[in-house]
Amino acid sequence: MNAPDPANASEVLVPEGAPPPPSFQSGRIRKWIVVSYWIVLALGIPFWWYTTSIQRLGLPRTRIQGLYELEETFKFPTDIILDTSGTSLDTDAYIGDLDVALRKGNVLNHTLNWKIHPLGMIFDRDGDHPKSANWQAEAGSEYHVKWSPSLPRPEVFERDLLISSPDEAPKGSASQANELAQLIEGLLVPSSADAYKLRVVQYAPRYRLAFSLLNEDASAGGGIMGWDVERAIERYLQPTLHQLGVLHNFTIESQVQFHAPLAFDPESLVSPKEGYVVDEDQMKIFVNSAEWTLASGTSNDRVLHFIIFVPAATHRPLRVVSPGGGLSRTNAFVIPQWGSIIVHNPKTVVDGATPQSYLGASSLADHFALFDTQLRALLGVQPLSAGVVSVPSPHTMGPISQWQMDALLRHRVIENVHGSIDTVNSIVKLVDRIEGMPVGDSVKSDVECTLNALEEVQEISRTGGSLAAMLQASAKASVHSSKAFFNPDMVAMLYFPAEHKYAVYAPLFAPITIPLVITAIQELRSWLKNRQLGRSKVE
Repeated sequence: MNAPDPANASEVLVPEGAPPPPSFQSGRIRKWIVVSYWIVLALGIPFWWYTTSIQRLGLPRTRIQGLYELEETFKFPTDIILDTSGTSLDTDAYIGDLDVALRKGNVLNHTLNWKIHPLGMIFDRDGDHPKSANWQAEAGSEYHVKWSPSLPRPEVFERDLLISSPDEAPKGSASQANELAQLIEGLLVPSSADAYKLRVVQYAPRYRLAFSLLNEDASAGGGIMGWDVERAIERYLQPTLHQLGVLHNFTIESQVQFHAPLAFDPESLVSPKEGYVVDEDQMKIFVNSAEWTLASGTSNDRVLHFIIFVPAATHRPLRVVSPGGGLSRTNAFVIPQWGSIIVHNPKTVVDGATPQSYLGASSLADHFALFDTQLRALLGVQPLSAGVVSVPSPHTMGPISQWQMDALLRHRVIENVHGSIDTVNSIVKLVDRIEGMPVGDSVKSDVECTLNALEEVQEISRTGGSLAAMLQASAKASVHSSKAFFNPDMVAMLYFPAEHKYAVYAPLFAPITIPLVITAIQELRSWLKNRQLGRSKVE
C-alpha cells in the first residue's frame, strides 16, 4: 500500500490491486460539485425573490382622510316652498314658526340641507339673492306645501303636499306649524325601526327575482301543475318594477316543482280535520334548502325569492301563525333579506267537480298583490305617514309616491356613501396592519375610482343635482370599493399570512440547505487543514 502525500489530503488511500476510486471522490472534483450547487442556489435566489415579491403600491391617503369630512358634512339640498295663497296666514310669521319647529325636531338636520321659502322667492344657498325666474329645480330638491279646502286628511301628489286650509282647522300659527313640521319630517326622512333595518336587503344594482310554485307532494294528488306567472307579473308587479328601475335592474325567473317536502311535520290544530299550523319557530326552518332548488346558479346577482307553497293533501289546510299569535289573514310571511312565502291551500273539491290544477292570472291576483307589497318592503320603500293619502299621478304610473321614491333614493345614497367610506378605510387599516398585504394596480385603481365617485356625489350634492345622478355615482363607489376589498390577492393574504409561508418553505428548503451547508463547512475545514500542512512542509 502506497502512503499518500500528507500535503495532498485529496488523495485517497487505495489498497494494492484494488480498482481506482471513482473520479467524483477526487477532492478537486468534490469541491467543484459543492461549488456548483451553491452557484445554482445563488443564481436562483434573485429569480425566486422576483417571482414571490409582493407589489405594494401607495394609496392616496390624503384623499382618503378627506372622506371623514365628506361623511360628516354630506347632506341633500332641499327647498320647502310654502304656497299660502288663498289663506289668511301671515307667510313670514308662519315660515318662522315652521323653521323653529323643524330645527327643534332635529330630524332633517342630519341628512338634509334644507331651507323654507315663500312661493315665487327661492334664494341661493350661498347668499340672500333670489334665483332667476327661469330657474328649474332638480328632481328631489324642491317640495311644495299647499293649502286646500275640504281635505279630510293630507294628500301627496308628485312632490306637492296638500293639507286642509287653516280656516277649516282653526288653530294658532305655532300649533299648525308644529303639526306640519311633523308631517314634513315623516315624509322627507321616514323613521326606520329596527325591524325595518333587519328586513331590508342591502343595496345592489342588480337583483334576480325568483318566483317558485312548490308542491309539497304532487304525487299524492291535488297538486298545482302550472300557473300563468308571466301575465301575473306583468299585471300586478310591472308598475312597481318600472318605478324601482331607477335604482335596480331586475332579472326574473320562474319555476314549478312537484316535490318540495318540508323539513318538519306541521302541527295539527285541535284535530287534523281542522288543519295544520306553521308557528313562528317553524317559519325559520320552513325553507328546505337541502331539497329545494330555488334559483339558478348562472349569475352572481343577489336573489330575492317569492314562493307559493302548496301543501300536500295530508297537510291541508295549512295555516300560518301571525306574530300576534293568531292565524295570519294573508297566510304568508316574510323572511328578512331573503324573500317571502305564501301558503296556498287549493279549494276543497266538491263531489263531481274537477280539482284545480292550474292558477291563472286572476287566481294569482291576491298572491301577487301581496308579493308586490312584500317586494317594496324588502327593497326599502317606506309607507307614507299615518293618515296621508297618495293621489295617483300620470308621471309616476305606480303605487309608490314621489315622496317615497325620493326618501328611498336618499336612503340608498347614504347607505352607499357610508358603506364605501367604511370599506376604503378598512382597506387602509388592513394594509397598515399586515406588512405583506399586496396592493396591486387593480386595487389602487379601484380605490381611486371609489374616491372619484364619492367626490362626484359630493359635487352633485353641492350643485343641487338630481337624486338619480347621486345614486348612480354612489353605486359606482360601492361597486369599486367592494372590488378593491375583495380583490383575490388581498383576500388570499388574509387567509395565508406570512407564518403560513414559513411553514411551507421550511420543509422544502431545509432538506436541501442543511447538507449543502454541512458539506461546505467540511470542505472549508479540509482546505484549511491542507493549507496548514503545506506550510509545515515548506518550513
